[in-house]
Amino acid sequence: MRKSIQIMILVIVLIILSTLPTYGMVTNVQNMDSENRRIFFIKDDNSLWYSGCNIARRPGITKEELHYEPIKIMDNVKGVSLGSFHNMVIKEDDSLWIWGLCGDGRLGYLTKEGHEFDTEEPIYIMDDVAYVGAGENHSLAVKKDGSLWTWGNNSGGQLGDGSTENRKLPTYIMDNVVIAKASAHTSMAIKEDGSLWAWGSNMHGNFGNGTEDNSLEPIKVMDDVIDISLTDTTTMILKKDGGLYTNGNTVYGSREYLGDDSEKGRSIPKKIMDDVIAIDSKIGVYLALKKDGSLWAWGGWNIGSSDGQKSHIPTKILDDVNSMAAGADVSMAVKNDGSLWVWGQDHDGALGFGQEELSIKFPKKLTDGMLLNVVEIAEEVEEVEEVEEVLEPTENVVDEDIEIETSNIISESQDTAYGQNKLLYIVIGLLVVIIMILGVALRKKSNSNS
Repeated sequence: MRKSIQIMILVIVLIILSTLPTYGMVTNVQNMDSENRRIFFIKDDNSLWYSGCNIARRPGITKEELHYEPIKIMDNVKGVSLGSFHNMVIKEDDSLWIWGLCGDGRLGYLTKEGHEFDTEEPIYIMDDVAYVGAGENHSLAVKKDGSLWTWGNNSGGQLGDGSTENRKLPTYIMDNVVIAKASAHTSMAIKEDGSLWAWGSNMHGNFGNGTEDNSLEPIKVMDDVIDISLTDTTTMILKKDGGLYTNGNTVYGSREYLGDDSEKGRSIPKKIMDDVIAIDSKIGVYLALKKDGSLWAWGGWNIGSSDGQKSHIPTKILDDVNSMAAGADVSMAVKNDGSLWVWGQDHDGALGFGQEELSIKFPKKLTDGMLLNVVEIAEEVEEVEEVEEVLEPTENVVDEDIEIETSNIISESQDTAYGQNKLLYIVIGLLVVIIMILGVALRKKSNSNS
């Protein structure tokens, strides 16, 4: 009889556990980005996931609530880039889709009347896109034929069209481009031959050409470059031989460091590391991935190091890393087993651990519905200011009266983190009660038999 009751308990436990929501590790991540209190990442099934605040909106969810745990929001996505107020994704068919808050033309579409509008649904922009780069208030797209297109705010000449006029629709700039990236007022592109080109604001020596002269059109900076990463005041340059170079200024609230012992800025790139294969940066956070899989960080804000906050020089923070993304609030890394690790300030749930207002100093594996080793309460960060300016439309407009085409989104209702946790606690409580009742029955049966 005792064995029968034990088997019954085991069966009940398995049945209850099979009905619980899945809280497994977030694994098999292949692409990601972090910006302005939110993170996006793409899993190897090309599904797009999100957690954090709603400052740039998101598809399928029209309420202004936050998400403290990752939720799936789109399928068939292979690339993502986040601006301060807008999101850009490339789908598997190479089409470009954008959603978020309008302003300065950053979303890249208009009605026939020439109006911009906010959208919570992804809007189709163009086909045959190979690479996208979202700036603070402008956008860059590289098509499969190597042509570079830009649109949005152009107050610093960051669109590269020879003017400072905003462009609300994609504008052709140059050919033979493979990578294009942007900060607030500076843009850069790498051509097929490895040459690096820069335009926009150079007031901090961002270009790395030995001057602080701005340019309204692309100018060549150097050769043999395979990747770049920009903040408002600094530039990271990765060359073909694995050498990592930095240049720019360190003025932003004493959080911008160039990866060496010097606290002075420079307009000529200086080599700070070897054997690097990938780089990324946001205000105050710089990441470099070496070919041995080690991840190194420096900067003055949430770098994930042993002291938890800042370092002037590169500090090793993780091993066995495949890719990474830097964020001013939250940074992420994917290990070779596909697991996603995060660290930083959890403003509005951006860390994805199911609870707001947290800080995690060291990289932690992201899990659904579980909070791991929280060390302190996060503090507020400064909001990014929008620039509002309206110019006349020029081409390819959308009729206000017709339904705007949107991507296939996940329309099923998503449980919130708190709702999921509440359900989990209730089920666990019921499980404990059932086990206690069966235990009492077992003891009574045992006593009667004796």
